Amino acid sequence: NRPKGNVQFHSGVEGVHAFIEHVLDVGESIYVIGGNSRFPVYFPEIYSLWNQKRVEKGIKFHALLSTSRLPISTVKKSELFHYKLLKEKSYTSVLWIFGDYIAFVFWTTKLTSEIIVIQHPELAKQQRRFFDMLWDANTDTE
Repeated sequence: NRPKGNVQFHSGVEGVHAFIEHVLDVGESIYVIGGNSRFPVYFPEIYSLWNQKRVEKGIKFHALLSTSRLPISTVKKSELFHYKLLKEKSYTSVLWIFGDYIAFVFWTTKLTSEIIVIQHPELAKQQRRFFDMLWDANTDTE
């Protein structure tokens, strides 16, 4: 028998709060595929406080950004935030990978954003390998 994964569903403002607090509680580096800046745009106060807490905890954030949805001039690298631009101009979803978790994030609107979080160590490892492959194949912004 192999362990089964745990699935959580979050939606709306309360769901975003629950999700980002969970990410902070896990406390491991974050890897995002298809980032599009909707988190800080739709939820600026939540994002600002979360980002401050993330930095205080020393949690690294690595993102592969979708240039078709993001004004790159607004993105600033820092010691704990690194990004590259996806060669493919549009990536239809946003995937977060952290610890033993992956999360499909649908930043549709402030009220209807939805997040599906799956706890599954093997799936998280597989998605992290996929992230690493994309990271190596995409454009560095330095």
